[in-house]
Amino acid sequence: MRQANFELLRLIAIIMIVVLHADFFALGAPDNHRLLSSPIISVSQLLIESIAICSVNVFILISGWFGLRPKVKSISNLCFQILYFTIGIYIVTLLLGVRTIDLEGLKSIIFLSNNGWFIRSYILLLILAPILNKYIEYAEKKHLEIILVTFILFQTIYGWLFDVAKFFCNGYSTTSFIWLYIFARYLRLHAPNFSRLKLKCDAIIFILSIITLTLLAIIPAYADNTYRMSQLYAYNNPIIIIMSTYLFLYFSKINFNSKIIINIASSSFAIYLLHCNPNIMNNYFVAPIKQIYDTYFGFECLSYIALIVIIYVIGAVILDIPRKYIWNKYLLPRFK
Repeated sequence: MRQANFELLRLIAIIMIVVLHADFFALGAPDNHRLLSSPIISVSQLLIESIAICSVNVFILISGWFGLRPKVKSISNLCFQILYFTIGIYIVTLLLGVRTIDLEGLKSIIFLSNNGWFIRSYILLLILAPILNKYIEYAEKKHLEIILVTFILFQTIYGWLFDVAKFFCNGYSTTSFIWLYIFARYLRLHAPNFSRLKLKCDAIIFILSIITLTLLAIIPAYADNTYRMSQLYAYNNPIIIIMSTYLFLYFSKINFNSKIIINIASSSFAIYLLHCNPNIMNNYFVAPIKQIYDTYFGFECLSYIALIVIIYVIGAVILDIPRKYIWNKYLLPRFK
């Protein structure tokens, strides 16, 4: 049974991913020149990135909280949704003459290009989930805590601080997802003291994490240090993990019912699949945002970029309606 509080968080997390791609991914991180010539805009950009950067971690925490239990039906639904968008968008680009049938286009359908790292990492987590679930089910609380602490220490030192364990890939990997997944299951099963704070405390920690990350980001921006900037905004940065945790915990303590939220949130993944599609992202998402940034300034610029984000969010939800109808009407009954 879907819970409206977590579905709202899932929807927010997906929208934050779109915001991330509209910020640093499209425009690049502020450098010394931009910081000194347009300090308000540059710091605002850093602040937006700091707010949205926890989105992927939050999404995995939700998966871990409820536990992934892959079945033929759920995997088929996931694959159908992915193929519905990848094949559909590819066919549209062919009909419009934007591209021709070629190997790269066919590879884009099953994410054999550089795009789609999240889907590949999440599918592998889905494959490993039964093993992780069995371990978590039988592991004692103390043993689970030892694994979580040693794992996060190893990741922080080797995978983030010194970045010599490349298999962590700055948190863009199944390896980092595994820790988040186990951690979320631990939070739900054992409810440690730090997870039972009041809502106000959760919110304060989340906000302080955002402020800390934004202030720290000014340093590499001023120094033109792109490596340190990317490291600071890596998903396995402990600050971002803390931020993700307390945003997640905040929503876990809110109880409300909303069929509308649940219905819209069921298309959350569609939002990702639309704007991140390799046939769309660079030419029809990133390029317009860059053009707006170069043409407009201040609030006007922010408004137009926000409008693009909104269009993609609403567009994905609308485009997902036929997919849900086909699944529920014709495909789902085959699994009953």
